[in-house]
Amino acid sequence: MAGPLYLSFNLSADQPIKPSAGLRILAILAEIGLSPTYFEAEVTETAIMRDIALARETLNNLRAVGVRITLDDFGTGYSSFGHLSDLSIDKLKIDKSFIDDICDDQRAANIVSGIVMMSSSITMTCTAEGIENDEQLELVASMGCEAAQGYLIARPMTGEAALKALGLAQLATRAA
Repeated sequence: MAGPLYLSFNLSADQPIKPSAGLRILAILAEIGLSPTYFEAEVTETAIMRDIALARETLNNLRAVGVRITLDDFGTGYSSFGHLSDLSIDKLKIDKSFIDDICDDQRAANIVSGIVMMSSSITMTCTAEGIENDEQLELVASMGCEAAQGYLIARPMTGEAALKALGLAQLATRAA
């Protein structure tokens, strides 16, 4: 297995702007015994833009204790380079809508390549969402994209099935 595993959750549109959301997330992590350094909070640009000051405070507080922050669906909302430098973001996730056409549309490929190069130059990791075939995977890998997700990689599965797939069947049995 390459590298550590992270538990990643999409935050609702309200969570980044709720002052108590960060504390609630940390309380849940403590309750289940998961270090914040192995947790990724995924947030969309749309959610951040609802109240950027509150979102910044919540995300900065989470990041200060080790939570990784991912900007999900990058390129489909209110993309702003200012937000990338202003907010404590660790990773960009390239929206599936760009990946769908990447093999047949040079413009889509150029956009994805540009996002990958930009994320690399500002030391953010990058994930391509919606990888459904080998050609897409090979193309994003050739662009330098570090990670991919989509049906080609794995179909949605239960937590128990995920533990078994990772070779952690003993944990799956305890969780059941």
